[in-house]
Amino acid sequence: MKRTKKTLLFTLVLLWAAGFPLQAQEGVIPLSQGDIRFAVDHAGFMDSSGRTRETFFCQIGYDQVHFVRQGGRYVARMELTAILYDGKGNQIAGDNWDKTYEVKDYAGTVASGRPLLESFSFLLDPGTYRLRAELADVGADSKGIFQGNVLVPSLSRGRTQFSEPVFLTAPLPGTKESLSLDPSRLNPSRVYPDSVPTVRWFFVVYGPVPPGAKLLYAVSDALGKRRTWKTRPCTESGPSSSRGIQDSLSLFSLEAGAYLLTFSLTDQKGKSLTQREARFDYQPFYAPLALSYEEALELLGYLATPAELDSLKKAPPSARRAAWESFWRKRDPSSGTDRNEAREEFYERVAYANNNFSLFHKGWKTDRGRVYIKFGSPEEVERHPFDADSPAYEIWYYYALNRQFLFVDQHGLGDYTLSNWGVYLAK
Repeated sequence: MKRTKKTLLFTLVLLWAAGFPLQAQEGVIPLSQGDIRFAVDHAGFMDSSGRTRETFFCQIGYDQVHFVRQGGRYVARMELTAILYDGKGNQIAGDNWDKTYEVKDYAGTVASGRPLLESFSFLLDPGTYRLRAELADVGADSKGIFQGNVLVPSLSRGRTQFSEPVFLTAPLPGTKESLSLDPSRLNPSRVYPDSVPTVRWFFVVYGPVPPGAKLLYAVSDALGKRRTWKTRPCTESGPSSSRGIQDSLSLFSLEAGAYLLTFSLTDQKGKSLTQREARFDYQPFYAPLALSYEEALELLGYLATPAELDSLKKAPPSARRAAWESFWRKRDPSSGTDRNEAREEFYERVAYANNNFSLFHKGWKTDRGRVYIKFGSPEEVERHPFDADSPAYEIWYYYALNRQFLFVDQHGLGDYTLSNWGVYLAK
């Protein structure tokens, strides 16, 4: 069953005669567990035999792979094992691959913008399965394990239906009749940064499409509110047809978070003929801090001057990243290197505040979180949780700064508020 050094990074050409459509798994894609983190998405194509060829896409960051210098190049050897189980826990398919990666220099080993993409597929009948994929780094003796359910639907050209979408980072090349699923343009993680502020997808329309039919695409937030959408005509087709379609929607107006993409086909009277849904994540540059750009600026206000905040607020969406990077570049203690220690420390303080002070609000919005983010960890904390003649309180001492802060839990609910704001505001 073992295949040595098989080239998995291949180009899948959509041959309509063979009927090779797609179906992706439900929900935002989870990551593997263990030393190596990778994402797995999957898609079902109708095979010429009438069965579904389920294709799995693994996305692995270069920073998850251990490269060893050999001669003038850097080499990594990985082993990928995939096993598929039916609903009773019986193994019904599996395979194992050996793969060697090579890059010419050290910079290539940490190229975060070029994830590795691997693919494998099985012929399956409709039903629910469970996938176990293990990726092992032979040189580093480390591995990651992914486990997830796989729903294989019954696909047919005889009735109007969609495949689920395959998410993309860039438009697919080719013609309407034959699209090349270039692996470098697939997005198995379903995560979109603001450097790619457009969600793109590909899907297949099966079966008859009546005259005057339209496609409706909509993106909704976690509360079900439609945030962006568009419609387009869908060409009439016969009962045995199948047609690949790719499309996109801009994400510029959205906040950071998880979204639901819904696409439906309606007839001339607006009646829905078929519909699909799939989730994706939008993670702009401020995502580690807040759900919206406005919240991110509120948090940045702990450090920024009024003039800097005003400049960031006035920046149009297309210029926000540049303005943000400029703000942090001015505070970089080691300019010319890849790291910005000031920004890293700020993010670490925000994470600490959220993990330790969140109660009725996120930790960074509390008074203790505000002080921690602005001044760092106190040199000493004096706690009084059970004094009989006063509410619970804490005193944080910053001896090097000649400051101390008094936080009082006025209502006994664990919500400590700052009592001496003058100390915080002092220059």
